[in-house]
Amino acid sequence: MGKPKIVRKVFSALAIGALVIGGFSSLASTSRVYADAGFSASIVPNSGTLMPDQSADIYFQDSSPSNDFALAGACTVNGVDVSGTYQSLTDGLYRVIYTASSTDPSRAAGQIPLNCTLSNGSTTVAFTQFADGNTLAIEAATTTPPGDTGGGTGTTTPPTGGDTGGGTGTTTPPATGLSMNFAGIVPTSGTISAGITTDVYFTAANDETDVMLGGACRVNNIDVSATFQNLSGGLYRVNYTVGSGDAERQAGHIPVSCAFQNPAGDTTTVSAFTDGNTLAIDANNDGLVTEPTNNNGVAFMSTVTADPNTGTLGIGDHLDVLMQEGNHQNDFTAGTCTVNGVNVAGTFANLTDGLYRVRYTVGAGDTSRAAGQIPVDCTLHNSTGQTISTFFGFTDSNTAAISVASGGGTGGTGTTTPPTATTTTSFFTSVSAVPNTGALDTGNTMDVYFQAPATMNDITLGGACTVNGVNVAGTFQNLTDGLYRVNYTVGSTDTARAAGQIPIRCLFQNSANATTSVTAFTDSNTLAISPTTGGDTGGGTGTTTPPTGGDTGGSTGGNLNGTTTSPITISWVTPTPDSGTLHQGAHILAYFQEAHNMTDLAIDGACRINNVNIGLENLNLGLYRLDYTIGLHDTDRAAGTVPIFCALRNSAGATTSISSWTGSNTVAVDAADDGIGTSSAGGSVGGDVVGGSDAPLGVTSIDQVSGTATAGAGYEHGWVWVLHVTVPSNETSLSAKFSDWTHSNGTTRIPAGGNMRISSPQANTSTAVDITAANTYSAPLILTGDMDSSAPGRQIEIRVEMKIPQSTLNGSYTTDYGIKSS
Repeated sequence: MGKPKIVRKVFSALAIGALVIGGFSSLASTSRVYADAGFSASIVPNSGTLMPDQSADIYFQDSSPSNDFALAGACTVNGVDVSGTYQSLTDGLYRVIYTASSTDPSRAAGQIPLNCTLSNGSTTVAFTQFADGNTLAIEAATTTPPGDTGGGTGTTTPPTGGDTGGGTGTTTPPATGLSMNFAGIVPTSGTISAGITTDVYFTAANDETDVMLGGACRVNNIDVSATFQNLSGGLYRVNYTVGSGDAERQAGHIPVSCAFQNPAGDTTTVSAFTDGNTLAIDANNDGLVTEPTNNNGVAFMSTVTADPNTGTLGIGDHLDVLMQEGNHQNDFTAGTCTVNGVNVAGTFANLTDGLYRVRYTVGAGDTSRAAGQIPVDCTLHNSTGQTISTFFGFTDSNTAAISVASGGGTGGTGTTTPPTATTTTSFFTSVSAVPNTGALDTGNTMDVYFQAPATMNDITLGGACTVNGVNVAGTFQNLTDGLYRVNYTVGSTDTARAAGQIPIRCLFQNSANATTSVTAFTDSNTLAISPTTGGDTGGGTGTTTPPTGGDTGGSTGGNLNGTTTSPITISWVTPTPDSGTLHQGAHILAYFQEAHNMTDLAIDGACRINNVNIGLENLNLGLYRLDYTIGLHDTDRAAGTVPIFCALRNSAGATTSISSWTGSNTVAVDAADDGIGTSSAGGSVGGDVVGGSDAPLGVTSIDQVSGTATAGAGYEHGWVWVLHVTVPSNETSLSAKFSDWTHSNGTTRIPAGGNMRISSPQANTSTAVDITAANTYSAPLILTGDMDSSAPGRQIEIRVEMKIPQSTLNGSYTTDYGIKSS
């Protein structure tokens, strides 16, 4: 029967919260069937009374997120046509806006009529009532009292946020500045556990569409900055996924605190929920919700220090009490707070990233205190109103004293520095060195990359920046998309360092003046420093590729070295990925760094990876990338033998070429996915038997049966597809294989083994065959049936099922599959 005939395709899927939406990326979308239950309609505000000229937002949420629905005719709220306000926001969220008029009918609580129809061409959904239990009323015969903000927020938030609604009254938001509102958390009730994701929505009061994060953003004290999204029409969102070790929270007590800023530099912090949500967190899913303990009030404040903390304070001198919240929570406010028995609650200031301050000024009638005996008594609350931190003293060993006998001194400067916000995670997601293995000699250079979320392009140095004790602040560069870099060149007198022991210390700040101190690498580098008087080419590139944050391009011309004819020097050339075996359709990204940060390199003739011609991408500041996509007939290569050659020239006429990789990469190419990955100049060899079959093996179409899956709910609530396959009539054994599902971040995976199975009505058994391991063909289905005996070959269906593990990470996933018959 000849060699097995193999068909390969790519599946793709997207996980959103606890729901996972799947499909086949290589095929056109098929029409979907919706029930009315697939949509929900809600109104914001959903309580209180709407007056003339006040507005309400009506949201329609599609449970199978897509943005292909439009109004199918008139859309009325309270009998008023609002179709002109229709908006498609994102992820299946749609909105219309109703503004009450003095001529509109008045309505009792919860009795506002709705009549809207949406359609995507194949499916029509009509809305005649709201799905939330709103109690909003309309009083059209009266006007809004001056300054009244109108309607309440109710207890139900629209599925994905939206405006806070209510009337505007006679108070107008300031023309300048930034005002952000909390819009909702989804879900708003129930109890969530580890692996479950909640969506938290914010709206800009003036519908600004250019708001970005201006500092830390935390939900339940977990940094969620990397999930920040600008949706549409002034609507913003972050996602929080419960971890098994996260703090548990009683209903409605989940803390949130996010700092925002606009391009003008205006900032604001949202640190409280405005809806009446009753969502709770049971992190370990044991049915018990245990709030963090107080431990006599100091569990939340990790440090309470005095500045100054030595010397003697006299009348008129100031004492600052600085309080650092251990989880960097930004939603604290002061209750009662006294220093030396004097009320200082009015001086309470939220600095940034969990750092708070009160200021005490010594008065003539105040009590004198011996060294280290100044009393402090403060009670703080979080956004839920809980009293969660009370402290009665300082945590530093200060010796400050107070003397009000006469005059007053200047006070000591102290021996402790006020705490600062130093959490690396609020700015940077990774700090890596290139090269990250080998040993650097005198004259050798290492690049240190700092990767922040792509939206954070406002970071600058906020102080000193040293590598191996050497000042590198002058080399600081903002590449693009949150990627930053400094360069360190080894000097002959620099300190030698053992593998992995190179110190780094840099202070950063953003435009909102929030700061971050970086004191360590996050990659597992083993780079050493061994300066000599000679100098060699130094260190390998290791297995860490510089972050790719600068993918949007950069300067296309201009040599940073001016018109110099200095030779082009390539510091390193490294592939991503740098290990594993890649197949047809996969990419090998080659990154290389010009040592002098030249930005004007271009291809000078040939540029190839695996003998395939490719183009050059300029990522700015001397960083370049080559993108090679493996083709079906490309040459197979054994581990570490993929060839590279690229001739380069700069604008001054200097030339060089890349002909080898640096570092110990072990990436291999198996273009045909046939298990043959050895290096060969002629490619793979094979043949098919002819004349013995009436049709080739092939997938004719794919139907998506279930595009929505619930994490942790088994096959019954998993993804399901049906593959329509033609199999040669004389071949009755059919198997399938799948690679592990890979997240778009390139790292996170869902195992295919143990989570997938196949079956066929045309096989001799009704029992599904399990996929036991990735990239391994399953036990065969023995084919006995034929759905269409008049068509060439055997026409069968293969049912592919996938269940989603409980703690699946949100995002897009892809897998390769193969089918063989014999």
